[in-house]
Amino acid sequence: MGWNFTYNFLLVGYFKINQSIVKKSQKILIAFSGTILVLSVALGIVGFILGLQESRDREDTNVIPAEIVDAFQNKLVSRGVEKQGQPIEGFDAFLLMQAFPGLQEEDFDGVLAFEGVYRYEGGQLVYERIATQPITSAERTISNKGYGILLENLSKRLGISVQDEQAAEALIEVLENPTSTPSPVPVGKPVTILGEITCLPKKGSGPQTLECAIGLKGEDGKHYALTNLFKYDPDYRFSTTGLQVEVVGVLSTEGVFGPDGNAYDIVGTIDIASIKENLKGQEIILREGQRESSFLLQNIYSDYVEGLNFWEYPVATDRGYPVTLRVGEIVSNGCTVQLTLIRIEGDTAVFVKKTDFNRPCPICLAENTLIDTPSGEVAVQKLHTGDLVWTANAEGKRVAGVVLETAKTSVSATHQVVHIALEDGREVFASPKHPTADGRSVGELSPGDVLDGSNVASATLVSYAKGYTYDILPSGETGFYWADGVLLGSTLR
Repeated sequence: MGWNFTYNFLLVGYFKINQSIVKKSQKILIAFSGTILVLSVALGIVGFILGLQESRDREDTNVIPAEIVDAFQNKLVSRGVEKQGQPIEGFDAFLLMQAFPGLQEEDFDGVLAFEGVYRYEGGQLVYERIATQPITSAERTISNKGYGILLENLSKRLGISVQDEQAAEALIEVLENPTSTPSPVPVGKPVTILGEITCLPKKGSGPQTLECAIGLKGEDGKHYALTNLFKYDPDYRFSTTGLQVEVVGVLSTEGVFGPDGNAYDIVGTIDIASIKENLKGQEIILREGQRESSFLLQNIYSDYVEGLNFWEYPVATDRGYPVTLRVGEIVSNGCTVQLTLIRIEGDTAVFVKKTDFNRPCPICLAENTLIDTPSGEVAVQKLHTGDLVWTANAEGKRVAGVVLETAKTSVSATHQVVHIALEDGREVFASPKHPTADGRSVGELSPGDVLDGSNVASATLVSYAKGYTYDILPSGETGFYWADGVLLGSTLR
């Protein structure tokens, strides 16, 4: 009995001690779990606040709209992945410079990363850590806000205004091809710009309006509005699109807007001091397989080049004639354009292109071609700007339009036109390069082809005894019109 008592006493004591240990362990575990929960909630709140702050900072500091920055970031990263593969932690400044040769270290000055900022100091790009939390492997990855700062830096250095997604994509193309990087435009200073007279484009990817705001497309690919043009061009000599000119004046950032209120896509406005035709021509660089005007370059050798020339006048042809050119020799389309080979540099051939608008290629309609108008048929040479004609809208429906422009082109005694006869009895006479409504040229048509809903019965080159050919440009979505009852396009569009 003594032994049983002792055993029971010890057993009860063991259970009491064990129960006490369990209770203490439970208290420690509860306390530990509570601590973890509190820390998690605190860290979550801090992260949320920091996220809100970064979002506010981004909205407050980025001049370029957020949606454009997002488009720039997405496109830049996707192109970078194509070139470099997908970095585990994302792109930092140095990986981006490896992927895009047009990027420079100075472009990353002030660009924010996940845990720091890039600085361009003493001609060198350095990374400065500013976060206080433990270092992570993604500390140098550029943040969303950082891409906005990068885009702003690039816009300033390259002189490219980035106000839509198309401009952001164009900027990325410059980064991929640094040889095409434009130099900054000297705003507020005298400039001399070589280029061609053109109709200024509108901003964005939407439809262009019908008016033609005469401006300048520089050899740098940028567009410039022109003020005081009439002062120096009262006879509208320099209002011919495609004319190579030299413009001298002072450049401002003043924008220009169309009658619909939309802005033209220009670098700025030149207050003209002088304007003259650029008789020296435009320098053109071609590689094998590239074409300029009528000349297709096929082979480049150390002292000569070979190619095919597609004559546009006196008879336009889709057959190319073999040409061999040495430095100083010329190839022409037969009328307006001349290309002179001036040098050969490795795998490129350099030409000077001259455009003579006193010798335009006739690609218009024969005299006395009848144009459909709301008041009846009118001979093409009798129509004037502002007259009403029938045109076709984008759905092909006949609608009334206004003649925006007319053309009268002199032709030589050897000029020929194509006589198109349709099986339904309609017929029309036009220069071989005159466009049809479906994107072909009249000279391409053969018997059996379909034109304006009828089969072509015959297509024959015939002599043209008149001294001029004619064309018009109606308002509307297409520029089409009915000539002798056949729907055609306009050479003036």
